[in-house]
Amino acid sequence: MKIFFNKDICADLEEGIKKEWLEINPGGVFACTNIYGMNTRQYHGLYVTPGMAANDRFVLLSKFEESVFIDKQVFEISTNSYVGGIYPQGYKYLESFSMDPFPRFTYRIENRRIEKTVFLLSDKNILITRYTNKNQGPPVKIILKPVLAGRKINELARESQNVNVDSYFDGKVVKINPTPETPELKIYYTSGDYAQAPLWYYNFRYGGPELNSGSRGDVEDLFNTGFFTCILKAYDSFDLYISVDEVKDFDYEKLYRKEKAYRRSIQPRLTRSTVFVKDLSKSIERMSGSNTVEPSGQLINCQREHLTVREILFSAPGLLVSEKKPDKNLQIMESLLGLVKDGLMPEYVSLNPVHHESGRWTGDGSLLLINYAYLLYRETKNIKFVEEKLYEPFRDIIDTYRKGTRENIYIDRDGLLVTGSFDVNTSWIPLKDKAGKVLRYGKLLEMNGLWYNALKIMEYFSRQLKLPKLAGKYADMARVVLKSFLKVFWDFEKIRFSDVVRDNYRDSSLRVNQLFLIGLPFSILDRELGNNVLTKIEDDLLTPLGIRSLATNDPAYTGRFAPDGKLSPEIIYNGSIWPWAIGLYCDAVLQIRGEQQHVINRLLQYLDGFKKTYSTYTISCLPELFSGERPHIYGGCLAYLPAMCEVLRSTYKIEKIRK
Repeated sequence: MKIFFNKDICADLEEGIKKEWLEINPGGVFACTNIYGMNTRQYHGLYVTPGMAANDRFVLLSKFEESVFIDKQVFEISTNSYVGGIYPQGYKYLESFSMDPFPRFTYRIENRRIEKTVFLLSDKNILITRYTNKNQGPPVKIILKPVLAGRKINELARESQNVNVDSYFDGKVVKINPTPETPELKIYYTSGDYAQAPLWYYNFRYGGPELNSGSRGDVEDLFNTGFFTCILKAYDSFDLYISVDEVKDFDYEKLYRKEKAYRRSIQPRLTRSTVFVKDLSKSIERMSGSNTVEPSGQLINCQREHLTVREILFSAPGLLVSEKKPDKNLQIMESLLGLVKDGLMPEYVSLNPVHHESGRWTGDGSLLLINYAYLLYRETKNIKFVEEKLYEPFRDIIDTYRKGTRENIYIDRDGLLVTGSFDVNTSWIPLKDKAGKVLRYGKLLEMNGLWYNALKIMEYFSRQLKLPKLAGKYADMARVVLKSFLKVFWDFEKIRFSDVVRDNYRDSSLRVNQLFLIGLPFSILDRELGNNVLTKIEDDLLTPLGIRSLATNDPAYTGRFAPDGKLSPEIIYNGSIWPWAIGLYCDAVLQIRGEQQHVINRLLQYLDGFKKTYSTYTISCLPELFSGERPHIYGGCLAYLPAMCEVLRSTYKIEKIRK
């Protein structure tokens, strides 16, 4: 999908800073910023790379300060947000931005055009940047100053004597190593010159899209080691190769053609879909690359240092659709199963290799894992894998829940699942009161929807494996859960199912997790009750960009992001829109309303509504969140794999119905 913004769009700074692009490779290296190169997020940077530790991500090269000299007059084409304002204002020279398939920027300075192209190699951790003089006439001079951060994506840098701002250059490579913990950055240049001239830049300001709010935001100091100079005659180019590895091949045209050919060779599995969904499929495959469990695009996150098991499991069904290699999905399943301990999955995992990180154990992780296994089986029909690898571990999980395990997780006498306590959160909604006590613990709506679903899946697998006694056992347990759920969770006063029930406490907030009652393969509600829940979700939670986390008429509803873009749990879980939940919504609609043509057409039209965000704001990806109130500003992760994967999976499911 070709994306193009003309001069009129580029000249609108307030809108332009919301248009962000991403280059990422399977090794987890990425470049990410907006169309001006004006970094507004902590994780923005031109070269961001994994470190030695499992969860480290380092912003090495923040950007280049770019100056163009024409007839002894200097024009600054870079743009920065400082505490005192926007300087320089190079966005005024940006004539166009395009993505096809790489980011390309065209600057018009008087009657001269300078073109910049940026792309990251998929098979090497090398970012290539080219500046080209696109005019005849007298030469122009380019001066580029590398601006460096040398810190982790969740930190901020300040001027310090402990930072080494010197650079070491030998031949045509500049080497920069600001601290012993930071990977050494290498910048290769095949023409021009480099001069060492260290200096600090102070008070760079990061904030949300609303930079004109007056908020100070997050502030840091960045340093510069020197500058590159190159004279460009008519149609000459100046190339920079940026990497933490040694670069040996400097044939720009060959590397450009190879990378472009690779990206265009990726074949979308959904061949009958719209251009948007095909392109989304290709983006997911390119981002997930060769990683076993975690999609590398998932790691781009300014708020968290770790990857959550839930996010892996929310992404996995969509990765199953996007991948054309079933064995890879079986490997993912085995890797995830290896995380289970005492029947539970951890809340956080490290990125590579996979192992449990510090943190709580989830009440729903193992149940989501069983659900993923069912979806995997329905797609691959590999009953041998279920029999040899999954069935006995899943039996152990069910037995452990039934007997009771850590984090106060056990099955009550009525057959319902109890999880957590006032000081232990086990759900995916980590809300606390002002005293720091957990709000959602006890019998939780989504936990028991997942518990019922897991029991029915075990009944299904038992029948497939011709184990009638075990099938009967799980069927009996599911019947008890169903009967108790309808009795315990129904709120006669609010005329809906409660969100949390414990002792004499009942919280009947209408939340996005109502979808876990009707969107799972085995719904705990019949069609009539399910339709009532679905209608309530459509009336109070459904938006064009996903499902609100909380109904707008709830006293705790928060529909706007903070001016500085920071996301508290109260904002995230009390009103923000979750795009990934569209998958559960589509599942629920198809189960309850049926597969008639008008239902399918409506869902496809709804899914196509994400195209504007994909092609206009979070370019070539979908974000984690949107604000509940219009204009629905996006927030959280720029490239959120659960959202991307669920849009793809839903489209794939509908296409299978239409065949």
